[in-house]
Amino acid sequence: MSVRREITEYDGIYFITITSKVAESPERVTLRRRKEMARIERQDLLIIDDFGIQPFDHPSRLSLLEIIEDRHGKRSTIFTSQVPVKQWHDIIGEKTVADAVLDRIVHNAHRVELTGASLRRKWNKKDSEESD
Repeated sequence: MSVRREITEYDGIYFITITSKVAESPERVTLRRRKEMARIERQDLLIIDDFGIQPFDHPSRLSLLEIIEDRHGKRSTIFTSQVPVKQWHDIIGEKTVADAVLDRIVHNAHRVELTGASLRRKWNKKDSEESD
């Protein structure tokens, strides 16, 4: 399964959401990938939203490793995920690549784990009560 990144760029912030890939020619994907990687590299903050929603295929794994290696110790990266960190290794796949990625992410990270009910559910419940 390939991934496509839906991108929104703000001043110094790059926001990526992982979604399904749309079929494109290999040449177009390669050109777009080079441009995208260069843009990611320049950003002070990269936010990877919904990390682990789907497993990584081989090209996506290598792209993730490249991004994390380029940013490690130089720029900030935020991961949001509903998947516990202990399951990230399996989601990334390929033991060697997963080890390299997670060594750079987890060991120097500031982790914030949220507990309790989803705020979206809470807000939706409140909105539906107000509309009654």
